[in-house]
Amino acid sequence: MKLTFSIRSLAAALCSAAALCAMSTAALAGPISIANASFESPVQSAPLGYSTGIASWVTTGTTGVWNPTLTASPSYALTWGATPLPDGSQIGFSSGGTIAQTLGTNYVTGSLYSLTVAFGSRLDGPYIPTNVTMQLFAATTGTIVATQAIDVSSITRGTFKDFTLSYTADGSSNGKAIGILFTSTGQQLDIDNVRLNSSVPTPATIALLGLGLVGLGAARRKQA
Repeated sequence: MKLTFSIRSLAAALCSAAALCAMSTAALAGPISIANASFESPVQSAPLGYSTGIASWVTTGTTGVWNPTLTASPSYALTWGATPLPDGSQIGFSSGGTIAQTLGTNYVTGSLYSLTVAFGSRLDGPYIPTNVTMQLFAATTGTIVATQAIDVSSITRGTFKDFTLSYTADGSSNGKAIGILFTSTGQQLDIDNVRLNSSVPTPATIALLGLGLVGLGAARRKQA
């Protein structure tokens, strides 16, 4: 009777530990800071509404930020129809260049990183980018750890569409700075609202599970 009660108590404790693990992991699942994630800097002015260079991002080629509402021609309605921008009043653009940022957060082995970005397809003109990719790198752009090709043809003209790239960090990227890279050829890649989320197990969570397993083993040995 006492042994049965002990096993039941241990089972209850393990259930509680599992619940705590879930709560702990959930608490740590959240956004990772990205500077100028919606390309609101530098602030644009009329009549052009755009300029090359993007604050907090390292760029190559013809890249910059754009506020379509300030551009005299084409008008915002002609460019994006009735679709509002995903976030803020400006977007990033690239015509055959690259846009990259190294974040102030490092990869942790076993952690899941999800990069979600809104890609847009202009309604006006022959502005169709090609060979578009979003990538995650470790410390330098020479060390790509995950890549996703963006099917621009799947984006309805005059709208934006979210795409997500997921990567589970391994030992090769552990402790290295997280990096984001966009590449394209042709004209005109438009991007907005860059988001990165992670789910990171903690040592305390792992230790809690370990203690539960040790206790279960001890109870089984006693029963034998």
